[in-house]
Amino acid sequence: MWGGTGDSRHFLHDGRADFGHHIEIVSDSEDAREFRGESGEGWDGLHALRTVLTTELGFAFSDRRASGGALISAPVAYRVRREGVSMRHWVRRSDGSRLAFQALGPRDAPVLLMLQGQANSHRWWDRIRADFAADWLTVTFDYRGTGATESLDERQRPTWSTALFADDAAAVIEATGRHNAAVYATSMGGRVAQELALRHPKSVTALVLACTSPGGWLAFERTEAIRRSLANSDVRIRSQVMTDLFYTGDWIRSYGGYDGVPTDLLGDTTMSAAARRGQLRVSDEHDAGDRLFAITSPTLVMHGRDDVMVPPRNADVLGSLIPGARRLLLPGRHGFFDEFRDTVSPLVGRFLRERALEFDLPASDLECDVAGSAKDRA
Repeated sequence: MWGGTGDSRHFLHDGRADFGHHIEIVSDSEDAREFRGESGEGWDGLHALRTVLTTELGFAFSDRRASGGALISAPVAYRVRREGVSMRHWVRRSDGSRLAFQALGPRDAPVLLMLQGQANSHRWWDRIRADFAADWLTVTFDYRGTGATESLDERQRPTWSTALFADDAAAVIEATGRHNAAVYATSMGGRVAQELALRHPKSVTALVLACTSPGGWLAFERTEAIRRSLANSDVRIRSQVMTDLFYTGDWIRSYGGYDGVPTDLLGDTTMSAAARRGQLRVSDEHDAGDRLFAITSPTLVMHGRDDVMVPPRNADVLGSLIPGARRLLLPGRHGFFDEFRDTVSPLVGRFLRERALEFDLPASDLECDVAGSAKDRA
């Protein structure tokens, strides 16, 4: 991901368009990495940056100063190797809520907004965002009720909906100092992304919708048996059910069983019960089916062919109703984009770069089914 010295500049933004930092590798060894930090607010801003990096990532700083910033010495750590340097930022909404968002990637790169599933914070993307952070300024945010986002008291807050979350997403894009972004959205995030593309069409340059549905009467829902299993009162059984819905048996066995499987996609454990219920309503009440024809962004619809949490027939609906949408059915279950990320992430990156119309992928290359919209096939 880092790509050597001199070219690895990572943008850190605090929610104001005129403020930023970047971190540049100046040496890289087994024992330490050195970064040159620069700040849009001079040395005082860099000092604030140093404080965040020290408290959040455990960096050790040298006292040397150099032209353009200070040399920062950091012990090698898995998180640094995997994700680079990330930082928490905030954007205040008109209703008083304060959204936490995260930015990671080259300072001058195009923005890739990544929207996660229901009842999850930005940690959903912890492993996957590294696949994009070399070429994109990857941006995530914590939905209301998750992560570090500060929501209002339930009696004061506006009604949660995919429309509200889409407006939040648009505010986050603006907070990066940009006016638009490519969007990679999964599960409930795909429903939020539909609203984003409809309510803020100029904010979305390209759209990838994975394992999601249009909502409403056009959606194909999970079976009642699956709903009951997800409501099991035994926490351990419920966790195993979720794992089975997201991942194949081969994936689970590769981690030595259920206890070893990564839990990034399996829910934000810090959420309150009220917040969980609220996000369930957000997802259940989404209904964009009769408006999808108005989406103008180049769109790729992806689904795991063995997904029973959100059945893959939803991809057929989305692909048929969004003008010009491309559709891919890939191996895997609800978490196919994570389990098969070595295949899926390059595919997503390629689509976003080629903006759909020139995008063509033989099914034999990735063992996937490829289709255009209903209009394309007519």
